[in-house]
Amino acid sequence: MTDRRAFLTAALVAPVAIAATADAQTFTCSLDPVDRYWAATEAVNHHRMDEDDYIEVIHDLDRWEPPTPRDFLRKYLAQHDDGGCPTAERREIMIAQAKKLLA
Repeated sequence: MTDRRAFLTAALVAPVAIAATADAQTFTCSLDPVDRYWAATEAVNHHRMDEDDYIEVIHDLDRWEPPTPRDFLRKYLAQHDDGGCPTAERREIMIAQAKKLLA
């Protein structure tokens, strides 16, 4: 029978092991561009991704056309998180995408 301390230790370590495996798989699975952006932000903040790859993830997010209003909001929040501001050209694209979703 497992004692309580061993169980709690295993419970605390398991998410770390799972997260480490998930980091390695994050950029090869079929996450949408918003989820890839958040995963890449986490990876670059913890020095597990270089900046060139991170910039490519940002460009993928910028180029992505969200299929639903909810996805549009997710994209908007990701682009403007932590003081971010897309270029004027990217903002115009976002406005066109919003109009298309509202039509």
